[in-house]
Amino acid sequence: MDETPTSSGRSEATSCEPSWWPPDFLEKIESVALAREQEVLAEKESRSSLSNSRSSSWKASQLLWSTGTYSGFIPNGFYSIIPDKKLKESFPTIPSLTDLQSLEADGLKPEIIVVDAEKDKKIFMLKQLSGALVKGLNNPALVIKKIAGLVFDCFKGQSSDASPGRASTEDTHFFGNRGPQLLGQIRHGSCRPRAILFKVLADAVGLESKLVVGLPDDGAVGFVDSYKHMSVVVPLNSMELLVDLMRFPGQLIPFSAKAIFISHISAAGESDSAENDSCDSPLEPNSPLYGLSDKVEAEGYAYALNISSYAIQAFIVFQYHYEYNDRELIVHSLDKMFVGILSGSHPFMDELIP
Repeated sequence: MDETPTSSGRSEATSCEPSWWPPDFLEKIESVALAREQEVLAEKESRSSLSNSRSSSWKASQLLWSTGTYSGFIPNGFYSIIPDKKLKESFPTIPSLTDLQSLEADGLKPEIIVVDAEKDKKIFMLKQLSGALVKGLNNPALVIKKIAGLVFDCFKGQSSDASPGRASTEDTHFFGNRGPQLLGQIRHGSCRPRAILFKVLADAVGLESKLVVGLPDDGAVGFVDSYKHMSVVVPLNSMELLVDLMRFPGQLIPFSAKAIFISHISAAGESDSAENDSCDSPLEPNSPLYGLSDKVEAEGYAYALNISSYAIQAFIVFQYHYEYNDRELIVHSLDKMFVGILSGSHPFMDELIP
C-alpha cells in the first residue's frame, strides 16, 4: 500500500531546501554587497576629493586676487585674472570662469591664465623637465637660474631690444581673443605668464617662491596699469630676491619697491601695459654696466642660453611625440631643429609641437 506523505515529511523536505544552494552562495552575496558598499564609499571620496581640489584652486586664485601675493603651492585649476578696477568693483571675490564667460556679452573679456597640468601637456612635460634639469643640484641660486632659463626659452626668449610695437603685436597675437588660456598655450609671454610658469616649475622641484602683483606706489608716481604686472620673489640666505625672467633669466636682485619698479619699465622709461608689455629690466644710466658692456654681456648670455635651449627642446619634442608613439614626427621635428641649428635659425617649441 502506498504511503501518503505526512506533515513531518513535508517539514523534512522544507528543511532540506537550503541544501540546494551552492555552499558558497551566502558568502558570494555578502562579498557582492561589500563590494558595492566599497564602490559607493569610493565614489563619495572621489567627489569629496574633487570638491576639495576645486576648493583649493579657488582659494589659491582668490588669495592672489585679493592680496596681490601668493606663496603657496599652485594646484591644478588655479587661474589668474588681471584685477581690473571694473572687475574689482563688480566682484567682491574672484569671479568664477562661468561668471567671466557671462561678461563676454557686455564686451568685457579679461585676460585669464589657467594652470592645469592634467589638461596642459606642455606644462606637464615642463614640470618633468624642470625636475630633470635640477636633479642633484644643491645650490638654490643655480636651481633658480635653471628654471628661469627654461621659462625664458618657453616664451621665445623675447629680446631686450624688442621694440614696444613688436611686443604689442606679439601680445595681441596671443591675447587677441582674450578669455581663458592654458598656461602652456601662451607663445609670447609678458611678465604675468612668465612669473606664473616660474612659480609652477619652482613648486614642482620644491623651491619656495612668491608671486607679487603690481608696481610699487610711492605716492609721487602712479601707474594706472600697475595691476597688470607680476613678479617672482624667492627667499635666499635670509633675504628676499627678485628673479629676472625677462632680460637676464635667473639674475637675482635684492627685493625692494625700486627693484620691482625698474624691472617692469620699458627702455623708454614708460610703464608697459598688458597689450604692450615687454617688461624689460633696463639698467639705470648711471650703472657701470650701462651701454656696451651691457650689450656684450647680454649677447654672451643669450648665446649660452640658446645652446642649452636646443637640448631642452630636443628633450621636450622627443617626449611629446613619443607619448603618442609617432616616430615619424619625432624624426621630422628633431631634423627640423638640427637643420635650424646649422643654418643659424632657432625653431621654437610651438613650431615643433602642435
